[in-house]
Amino acid sequence: MKKKVLVFGTFDGIHEGHRNMLRQAKELGTHLIIVIASDDVVRALKGSVTHHNTATRLAMLKEERIADEILVGDDEPESW
Repeated sequence: MKKKVLVFGTFDGIHEGHRNMLRQAKELGTHLIIVIASDDVVRALKGSVTHHNTATRLAMLKEERIADEILVGDDEPESW
């Protein structure tokens, strides 16, 4: 049986703290899913823009090769 672990974040530049957290999350289950905040959500919640756009942040996480799935979060305010 798969035990899925879900983590959320902006991941605007991947650093060792992110890597450590993601490794720990991966150890908690058999399937790691990362959801990154979209540019619009970051702007709405933080009032600022990211250094890297959604596509770049997604690509950076894929390069880490730790997640089984990487998704972009919902842009609709009603859902958050």
